[in-house]
Amino acid sequence: MKKITTLIVVSVLLVFAAIYFGMDTKNNYGKWDKSSLMRGEIKQLVFEKKFKELEKLVHEARARKERYTTSYWVLQDLYNGIPYMMSTFEGVYEFVDEWRKASPESSVPDIIEARAFIARAWQVRGSARIKNVSDNEYRGFKDYLSKAWDSIIAAEKKIH
Repeated sequence: MKKITTLIVVSVLLVFAAIYFGMDTKNNYGKWDKSSLMRGEIKQLVFEKKFKELEKLVHEARARKERYTTSYWVLQDLYNGIPYMMSTFEGVYEFVDEWRKASPESSVPDIIEARAFIARAWQVRGSARIKNVSDNEYRGFKDYLSKAWDSIIAAEKKIH
């Protein structure tokens, strides 16, 4: 039962992301050609807490459906890169709370929070096969995935 529930939750999250963010194969434009430059820009904006500029990058990447020359999504780099700039999950949640206060209508903090909850869920669960995951680890995994889902729903309400 654990295995089926986990597969369903993860599959739903992946399908939602693929459909919702309109994945296609368009090439990148100008400044998006090197992921290292983009990551440096993200890091600087995160450090300076320039929420509007971060949001602008997200909206540009989403609208243009941009990819790096390696086919890696720029949007994925933004959503993954922002939370990974912080050293702790608590740091991510504090950053997201500050962003929400600065820009309550923005869906981006909710999406970033969802990404962090998913990462935290996997940290709690571990990488063992499901038969080797304790009930406590699995319960924590489900709890964080549930929080991620709530964040995704909150983001979706702000977008539509």
